[in-house]
Amino acid sequence: KEEVKETKEEVKETKEEVKETKEEVKETKEEAPSEKELSKLTKVQLVEFAEKNNLKIKKSAKKASIIDEINSQLK
Repeated sequence: KEEVKETKEEVKETKEEVKETKEEVKETKEEAPSEKELSKLTKVQLVEFAEKNNLKIKKSAKKASIIDEINSQLK
């Protein structure tokens, strides 16, 4: 019975973590920088921004393409 109790606790914690993550994603999308703000960043900074926000981009792409990728995924 104790194992079941622990598993239920773990499920509860996981659900809370998922909820928090969803809220963080929502906040990140709301705080999405404009294209103008993104264009002020270097390519390296754009790649770091994409990685931090779990966005999929081609690191080998040109800066303008990376900005387009980021914008399309944040909308």
